[in-house]
Amino acid sequence: MDARKLTNQRLKEVVEISQSMLAGNYDELSENRKIETENFMMAATFTRTKIKREDLPEGDEINMCEAMDRLFQRFEEKGKSDTLKNLLKVKLGALSNSLEN
Repeated sequence: MDARKLTNQRLKEVVEISQSMLAGNYDELSENRKIETENFMMAATFTRTKIKREDLPEGDEINMCEAMDRLFQRFEEKGKSDTLKNLLKVKLGALSNSLEN
């Protein structure tokens, strides 16, 4: 879907963010632009990305660069193996025991 063709700004943002998340294109997400926090949370829900509201900056709008920095800090703290496992679950769904190991 070409998000540029959408006229509703909220829907356009949700589609753009969702597409970047699904493609794993986090460079696009870290652009220095502000979006509504709810739009970011909707995109995370659609893509099954486990983002908690407390991981995001306070307020109705968030700076995407700041939000992505916080998210990556949480992933680093949790550990690389857990991060990789979570990303695989997002992309592939349920993981077999052998794949998880």
